[in-house]
Amino acid sequence: MTENPDIRTQKIENPYLTDAMRVDGTGHRFIDVQINQRTLLGGFCKFRGSMSQNAAVARYKALCERGEISNLGAIDLAREAVDGGKFSADGVEASGADARAELAGIRKAMGTDDIKHMDFVINGNNGPTPYARYRMKGAKPGTNSIAKYTKEFRDIADRLALIMGLSGMRFSKAAIEYWAETEDAA
Repeated sequence: MTENPDIRTQKIENPYLTDAMRVDGTGHRFIDVQINQRTLLGGFCKFRGSMSQNAAVARYKALCERGEISNLGAIDLAREAVDGGKFSADGVEASGADARAELAGIRKAMGTDDIKHMDFVINGNNGPTPYARYRMKGAKPGTNSIAKYTKEFRDIADRLALIMGLSGMRFSKAAIEYWAETEDAA
């Protein structure tokens, strides 16, 4: 059986740790989990970004999903009843309003070209080679071109992390807070 390179082991805070376990020392505060990086980061998982870049990209992708933006396959509640319920126009507008508002600020700060590149990689699940081909307008990229455009996209991810306030943080705590946020959203 071949190993999937997109699956990585990551430490998270133990959600099953009780107060009694903390007192007697039997439980572990952090546990190892297997995480599919492609689901979390989209195509950016192939760029092998830093912790701040990965956190920013994961948050951007989560905002796109919650805001029902881009090609992420959101359910059209007007056509399909969810959980046997009826269509409610109020719920549709409120469900992703906060995510869309945050995305609007990010899009304004990043600029249209960077947003197009981010959507191509993150929401389109495209890695470094397709991104280089996209930037070269369809020409076949060589090794140097792929390296050049990989660096370009990592710079975009750095700016995204800076805008989101995730750059320069100590990431053991920030990564745990990110996981807590995604658990609340689910």
